[in-house]
Amino acid sequence: MLHHVELYVRDLERSIAFWTPFMRLLGFAEERWSQGVNYVAGEQDPYVTLVQATAEHVAAGYHRRRVGLNHLAFRARSRAHVDEVRAWVAEAGFALLYDDRFPFATAPGYYAVFCEDPDRNKLEVVAPAEPEEQQLNGGPPGDDGGTWHRTFAAEANDRAWTLSEMRDLTTDEEAELLDAAHAAAHHWRRIGSEAQIARANLLLGRVHALLGHGRLAMHFATTAFDSITSRDGAPWEVAFAHAIVANAAAAAGDAAIHAKRYAEARALGEGLAEEERALFLATFDLVPAPGTSADADA
Repeated sequence: MLHHVELYVRDLERSIAFWTPFMRLLGFAEERWSQGVNYVAGEQDPYVTLVQATAEHVAAGYHRRRVGLNHLAFRARSRAHVDEVRAWVAEAGFALLYDDRFPFATAPGYYAVFCEDPDRNKLEVVAPAEPEEQQLNGGPPGDDGGTWHRTFAAEANDRAWTLSEMRDLTTDEEAELLDAAHAAAHHWRRIGSEAQIARANLLLGRVHALLGHGRLAMHFATTAFDSITSRDGAPWEVAFAHAIVANAAAAAGDAAIHAKRYAEARALGEGLAEEERALFLATFDLVPAPGTSADADA
């Protein structure tokens, strides 16, 4: 049985300002000690510890997509309890994750809220399972299938992006990457907004470029690029759009577009905030630099 989880944080007091009220909502009490704080529910229950990271390790930061801990999940008493936690996170001004797909962001019938602490550790609070006949609905009464589409789109999208940031994929992983990207696009096209469909096309451009399918990569990447730039997308989104068109152009053998979009992407990426830039670089670092791209596919 799990005994405890210990997290090192950049700024202990800043983290406590989030963790103490968050954990109190879940029934944990704060216990301070000389080097940190424990959050304890009962003498025999697992507890969470926060410790101040030393100065030489703070700069490295944390990213949940790297090897190591992805997130912590806590049990809620009920769906109403999940709603209470979500309301506090929003009111306190902390980041909610996947909130456009709440409450079934990851699976039909799986009622949960996801958020981030000040160091971007992902936290989940999940309600007890409902009776089987309610779970089979995949959503609330009267749901028209949108819950299923959102759930499958999100799951496939996350898997495809994760695979797309890996190096030296096996043949089976390449096949899974292609399946996941097209599955995400299929579901987003059924119920997604213009922005979600554009991002699905962006992912398809990325995937086909990685697999050397130049013509298809350019089709999806430029479709996404036109949509994102025409509606004044967020800076990180525009940076991604330039990077993926550059990737697609490299696969298609179009040196001029490759060089132009690569330079634009690099310049835009340098202007992003630290956390957004880290996400951007996970993709951009795998885009071949001009002069090094592979030949286009036949």
